[in-house]
Amino acid sequence: MIKPIIITFYSFRGGVGRSMAMLNAGYLLARSGRRVLLVDFDLEAPGLTRLIDRQDILKPKAKPSTPKGMVDIIHGYLFAKEKSILRAKNPYRSLNSYLSQLDIPKPKVSSAKPGTLHLMPAGRKRNYEKQLGELYMSSRQFKDIRKSFATRFRQFLLDSGRFDYIFIDARTGFSDEGYIAAKFLCDHLIVLSGLNDQNIKGTADFLTKVAAWKDEDAGPQKVVLVASPVCEYEDDKKKKRYKEARETLKKVTGADIGFSLSLPYHPRLSLYEELVAIKWPDSGLGRAYRDLEHIIRDINHDARDHWAKRTRDALEHRKIEDFDAAITELAAIDLEQAVNIARQTSISFEDSVGERAREILPVFDLLEKIDMEPLYALQAARVARNARLSNGQILKYLDRAEAIARQQDYHPLLSVILIERASCVADSDTARARQLIQKALVLSKAHDTQDLRVRRLLQASNADELLPDYTAAITHAQHALHIARNLDQKDFILSTLKQLAWLHTRQTNYADARQAAEELLKLSSTHLDNSVYVLNALESLADLDIHQGHYSAAHRRLNDLLKISREQNSSLYIAAALNGLAELNCEEGSFAKARSQSREALTIFSELNFRDGISAMHDMISSLDLAQGDYTAAKRGAKRSLRIFYRLHNRQGISCAIHRLAVLDRLQGNSSSARKHYEESLKIDRKLGDRRGIATTLWGLGEQHRLTGNYTGALKAFNESLRILRQTRLADNPLLEANAEAARLQSNTARSLTKLRSLVNRADQAHDVNDRAESHLLLGTIERERGLFKKALQSLKKASVTAEKFQIRDTLAFAQAQRALCFASLAQPDDAAKAANAALKFFKAQNVRHPNAAELKKLAKPPAKSKRKKKSKKP
Repeated sequence: MIKPIIITFYSFRGGVGRSMAMLNAGYLLARSGRRVLLVDFDLEAPGLTRLIDRQDILKPKAKPSTPKGMVDIIHGYLFAKEKSILRAKNPYRSLNSYLSQLDIPKPKVSSAKPGTLHLMPAGRKRNYEKQLGELYMSSRQFKDIRKSFATRFRQFLLDSGRFDYIFIDARTGFSDEGYIAAKFLCDHLIVLSGLNDQNIKGTADFLTKVAAWKDEDAGPQKVVLVASPVCEYEDDKKKKRYKEARETLKKVTGADIGFSLSLPYHPRLSLYEELVAIKWPDSGLGRAYRDLEHIIRDINHDARDHWAKRTRDALEHRKIEDFDAAITELAAIDLEQAVNIARQTSISFEDSVGERAREILPVFDLLEKIDMEPLYALQAARVARNARLSNGQILKYLDRAEAIARQQDYHPLLSVILIERASCVADSDTARARQLIQKALVLSKAHDTQDLRVRRLLQASNADELLPDYTAAITHAQHALHIARNLDQKDFILSTLKQLAWLHTRQTNYADARQAAEELLKLSSTHLDNSVYVLNALESLADLDIHQGHYSAAHRRLNDLLKISREQNSSLYIAAALNGLAELNCEEGSFAKARSQSREALTIFSELNFRDGISAMHDMISSLDLAQGDYTAAKRGAKRSLRIFYRLHNRQGISCAIHRLAVLDRLQGNSSSARKHYEESLKIDRKLGDRRGIATTLWGLGEQHRLTGNYTGALKAFNESLRILRQTRLADNPLLEANAEAARLQSNTARSLTKLRSLVNRADQAHDVNDRAESHLLLGTIERERGLFKKALQSLKKASVTAEKFQIRDTLAFAQAQRALCFASLAQPDDAAKAANAALKFFKAQNVRHPNAAELKKLAKPPAKSKRKKKSKKP
């Protein structure tokens, strides 16, 4: 809401266009949603009142008869006393009988409230001269009450609550009407004056009186001086007259007063009384009237810049209702600027996620009212997806976007909407999603330019990935790359290479992924503008190096990535580099360094409110806790990350977190829970088509089967895992092969361990310290089961040394348990008790149910003390 104000229009002489300036400014304000009242207080020459007879200006439903007016109000105040409208108990009930409503067009923005333009005439034709004669405005009787009348009349207009702007058309010269309107009625004063001597000197004398009113705490707060009418030619003479007028005003008033605006002369106004703002809005005078409207708005903090600032402030503080009001007001004043702000807002909010996305979602509905574009509904659908709303709610936005796009025959955006719809239904209706993608690409081929086709193919590739249909995703990305190369558009080439590197990595086509990533790095390194793609390429190559076991190369890549991202202050890539380094350090046994890097990355993701990153770092910290044998903390972190992944609908993250819980259950002896978690994780991995994830989960499931004695199931799981990993051309997996061989040996009576030992020797050369320790633990366990206790002790000692060196506490505890059993079989009770105590201490702290727990407790008991009789001392 804006504060209602009263502005008096005054001129020392007539013929300067005062009434027409007031009428045009009032019309412009009303057209932009303001409620305006024009009061004709020029009682001796009521020009505005004559407009009521003009049917082209009067509102069609308004009565053509002239209502009562100012003369009636003053006459009633002087002579009718209590019957006067100003003294009535409910004066606003009969206010309509003093008003005529003028016609204005509907606002440009449908959501904007319509403005109104009312005229309070000087009075009715009937008895007008008689009543005016009875008043004798210069009589002493009226002079005694003019202040009280003006105060009450002013309050009456403001308290009515029906008007935002009230314009008073004052009498020229030093009349009583002009005196009342300028000194007591108005908040601000607009003075129009010609540039001739009579006008300037008379205006100067009047402004001197206005300045003196300040001593009486009366008069206007602000005075705006307008030159009118001014010819549009004779520039030299016009400049000279402005200078002379300013000097005269300064000499008479003692103040340096300049003209805020000039209204050019329009010859047709000498022939017709037309509304220039309607008839000739782009003429010089039409533009000048718009400038006058802006000056009036600026006085009341209602101008375009004020509303633009309020719009941005409301967005910044997430005050949606204030934003709605502010941008609607701005659109009524300047639709083009409101549309620009709307489009900037929609782009800046499109990537919002989580709670923030829910907060700003109503903004897109408001923007659609300002700018009828299908883009806003499409962006709302994307934000709704980021806010994790239901597919039904997302589809509602897409339906609206599609309806508007079809209505406007907007084919480029229509193909985007179809792809977005395919992404939305990918989980529930795969066949329908494929149909929508194909339909969108056919539409794009028929209507889009080549550069737009590249965009659509990339979007289709992303949608295929969700199905998941990696073959189609790679095909569409390669097609996009082919078009981008023909167009020689580097940005498209880089974005397509980035997509291909990611897709090939997911499909474990590591050679193709490395080729795309290296080309991406080479192309993006030539221009600093593409530094983001340099970071993307380094991240992709480091990920490939980790997957293929090239850890030294991965370290170099990640350190380069961290250095460049810190230089560019790219928080997301800093966190990604820290995450990769933490993963590498964890595999190398540098747990303290890995934990520090994980914590720093978690802090960055939290500041960015990046939920996927937050959950991934909780999962990383959980794996560190697991590696160090802190099962309680590991399970707590895995559950926390699982909750976040579920909220984000991140199926790959959900699978990783469930797999972590399965490992913890297996280590703690919860067989049924572990198997259930492994199978659940495997189901998600198969649905995602994540072959590396499938292989890893099968490996864990095989270990679970082997520990519970289901050697046939273990062999089946291990062999399938090996088959997938060999197909993906990964580095050797001797530990997995060793597990498979161990399951085969445990299911067979064969005594030969040659193959298992060779596999363990290969695993001992692995970069991953966990693999080294676990391979020797596995060999020692099998050797103990085969009765080779001394060889088992040697293998278990290697496992213990490695686990102790790198603080792998769970592996160390399991190795100590196996050593205790070996020492017991070799009849070395003291060594057995020592090893059993160390293992049981860990198992108790971590609530682990070891299969040989009962036997270990017996071994841990200290030997019974011999009872000797005390010799009595001689007296």
